[in-house]
Amino acid sequence: MDQQNANRAGPRKNLFERNPRKTLVFTAAFFILVLDILTGILFIPTGHSFRCSSPYYHHDFLPNQNVETAWGTRKYHFFTNSLGFRDGTTRDVPLTSKQKRILLIGDSFIEGMGVPYESSVAGILGESLKASATEVLNASAVSYSPKLYFLKTRYLIELRHLAFDELYVFIDISDPHDEIIYKYWEPEGESAFASALNKFFQRHSFLYSYFAARRRLNREKVISNLFPAESSADARFWAQDLKEYLRRADPEKDRFLWPNKPSALDEWGREGLSLCARYMTEVQKLCAQHRIRLTIVIYPSPYQLTSSNLTGIPVTFWRAFAEEHRIDFLNLFPVFIGSEPPEIVYPKYFIKGDVHWNEAGNRHVAEAVLKHIREVLR
Repeated sequence: MDQQNANRAGPRKNLFERNPRKTLVFTAAFFILVLDILTGILFIPTGHSFRCSSPYYHHDFLPNQNVETAWGTRKYHFFTNSLGFRDGTTRDVPLTSKQKRILLIGDSFIEGMGVPYESSVAGILGESLKASATEVLNASAVSYSPKLYFLKTRYLIELRHLAFDELYVFIDISDPHDEIIYKYWEPEGESAFASALNKFFQRHSFLYSYFAARRRLNREKVISNLFPAESSADARFWAQDLKEYLRRADPEKDRFLWPNKPSALDEWGREGLSLCARYMTEVQKLCAQHRIRLTIVIYPSPYQLTSSNLTGIPVTFWRAFAEEHRIDFLNLFPVFIGSEPPEIVYPKYFIKGDVHWNEAGNRHVAEAVLKHIREVLR
């Protein structure tokens, strides 16, 4: 009887016939995903895929990368290690070590923008300290500032359980400006699975990569509107190469001019400095809790190469902060200012038409930091 009823009911329906809309949607989504990934393979520029977002500290590098990249006309090789730190090669870095460990953190200057790793501050220090059984790790990345220094250091210590003995924080002139930009950004946290999925789509999904690029572009437009460039700048101290940079339509010139520009200082500079101090206080507390020796390093941009800046706001502010919190303080303003005029110092130590150090500038800084480290090691 059951068989007869089944025969009367007709042939059994397949999955599509039972759920035509759901099956159609699933099939279309699957083919769109495949097409998206195939398009990503063809069109996502692999040379720049090593940079990624971070739910914990805004942005970072992907681990174990071996790519060619460029800064302006300067092309160079870029490696990251298993921690996602820029390094001399792709290598596994254990979380603990029998060697003494020094961690550097800063922005694009200490990332080593525009130079090979071996010519960067971190690369030179690492090679110089090998004989002392001291390892140098570089947690720096472009546009980091004290808020991100604190968030990344906390993440490395408390979530990754990375062990190190000393932390050198390099404070850049642009940090107060970045603090204003990151003022309302807060870490979200993310599961390991979600993090891996996010990184996969960043590297392989054309649509994800495209809309991420659009978000970055929109953000840059907002920043440009908030901090418009001045139509002119005082270039009387600069060599021709620097005048070329000053003439560029750069909406963020005030990032480096604020110590010498009362209008920028009043508009956002003081607030940015206050935020810097707030998060550097948190870095100091974190280091004290984990018995890590902390050193603050400051240095001038090309806009502060005149003698009047030896006692300017960045120097007096951070010296007072270090004294109040009993933190080691290394002032590199005299390393660049005083021995030679600015028109000699700039082309000697900085990339032409840029604010970043060239190979000689990186070595100049590394030698001053190395002298300080060796004094501490005694």
